[in-house]
Amino acid sequence: MAGFRGATRPGPKGVRPPIDRVLCGMSNGELDRLFRSSPAGAIPSGRTRGTAMIATGTWLCRPVAWLVRRLLWRGAIVNSATGHVCNIVTPVRIEAVRALVTVGPSRVDGRDCLVIDYAGTSLVARRLRDELRLVAPHLYLGVVWFGRRRVAWFTLRSPGGTGRPFSRGLAARRIRHDRVSTRAR
Repeated sequence: MAGFRGATRPGPKGVRPPIDRVLCGMSNGELDRLFRSSPAGAIPSGRTRGTAMIATGTWLCRPVAWLVRRLLWRGAIVNSATGHVCNIVTPVRIEAVRALVTVGPSRVDGRDCLVIDYAGTSLVARRLRDELRLVAPHLYLGVVWFGRRRVAWFTLRSPGGTGRPFSRGLAARRIRHDRVSTRAR
């Protein structure tokens, strides 16, 4: 996890950018090293916020992540007690595409990770397999497999995680700004 924090450089006034933006800017090789160096972590429980990352390390990653989040995939609801996952899809937040989550060996390096397997639960996504590792508190980095081919990266932020764990001051300023904006209306 030390490699992850080192990968973020402070921006203006020492504020670090949101983690998802930093991860989108990382190359496949950097994400692979981060994934390999991270622990499996515990299976999260509750509603998670997801960010799809396609074309990482390029200017396309952030706009594609925004578009996918708005139109297709918003995250998942995870029940750690039963090992069930249900994806949240479309702008109206439909709960669909069910899967099972377990701890198992990663196809990346053979070490333990959280495996989300759709094979026995979904006709639509039966060839998909997601693997997750905990890269920061409440933040999982995932790799998407289609068959035996790695096709994308994603993040899941578990309950209790914030979008900006490194910049509490910015969140406080945003809250104050929102209050001022509301008064001005």
